[in-house]
Amino acid sequence: MNLFSRRKPMCQKLVICTCILLYFGCSSQNKIGDTSLQIKYEARTRGVSKVIVYQKGTIQSDRNGEKKTFILDKDQINQIHDALKLIRLKTMNTLESPTDKRYTDGALFATFSIQTSNGNYTSREFDDGLPPDELRPLFELLKKFSQ
Repeated sequence: MNLFSRRKPMCQKLVICTCILLYFGCSSQNKIGDTSLQIKYEARTRGVSKVIVYQKGTIQSDRNGEKKTFILDKDQINQIHDALKLIRLKTMNTLESPTDKRYTDGALFATFSIQTSNGNYTSREFDDGLPPDELRPLFELLKKFSQ
């Protein structure tokens, strides 16, 4: 009997396990370094606008035409990705605003839009600075990293 033929089932299992580990390891890396990921927070009203965009490890802030760019470190990027994982993107457009001051000029109209390799997702309008609870951790991080 050939010694290699007895080990063949074990070698096949090893190859299959290695392929599975490589696949999941690479796919999780792609999610963290997803180049198609873009997170945009926009707040607008007559004559006033704020836009914060996260993409490829940087945040670009535009407040009434005053533009700034911030380069994030790995820890900050991971914090944003962790906050993003808490959001159910497919139902983000159903989240209710906790306040309605924007209807009486008491606040800017704000929205989140998130673009991933799986699709584009946009929230309903809410008052600037007061997003729905599910979006709050992401909002707080974008605000913090853009100052």
